Amino acid sequence: MQEKVIVLRSTAGNLLTGRRVTQLASASDVHRMNFQYMGENEVSEEYVHYTFLDPEQGAEFVLVDDYLEDIAYVSLQNVPEYAIETMKQWLSEHIGLFTPEEVQAALTEDLEGNASLLTHLGLMEDRETPDARTVTLVKRALNSSVTETVERALVAAQLLGWPELHQAVQALSTQSPDPHLREFARKVVVQPNAALTSHRTLNLMEVFRNRAPLNLRIRPVGR
Repeated sequence: MQEKVIVLRSTAGNLLTGRRVTQLASASDVHRMNFQYMGENEVSEEYVHYTFLDPEQGAEFVLVDDYLEDIAYVSLQNVPEYAIETMKQWLSEHIGLFTPEEVQAALTEDLEGNASLLTHLGLMEDRETPDARTVTLVKRALNSSVTETVERALVAAQLLGWPELHQAVQALSTQSPDPHLREFARKVVVQPNAALTSHRTLNLMEVFRNRAPLNLRIRPVGR
């Protein structure tokens, strides 16, 4: 069962978000599962995982604080579809969620101004089912004259791993006048998602190692 990522309307390290997610994990009446808190894992200075496991079903529910992008999202693995839907509804009501449609609309209206949302698309889209509108937006961003927009488009392309984006990334790796972007694109081309962990969080961290930092934020101690 593939990983499902749900992007929350929350900044990284938000205390209320942490409490809400913990509340959901213990709400067996919502998802009919038995999640147990396994602890905090500081994957790097920019990524912190808070993991809940259901040992009987082998399901994993992880809250991710991404301080580099200043967003929070949850990763669900081996969680039944019925539980995913009820958990999404609960999170929507108690925290708020981004949807692909609203992110696509914002990027269509102002691609450069909303370039940070490209990461959201890379996280939330289904890797097995390429979306034509998202493909078009990422390709537009790859052709942008703004370096940060291109970087974020490369991150999105890496996270999505869609063959429809391969040619555009490959072209950038040889034709971009910016040596940094050429090198970044080459690393995206040779590091498909299949070669990395199934966790998109770690995929994202791997990609960010390949680029210059944008706006690094100081992470507060604790949640």
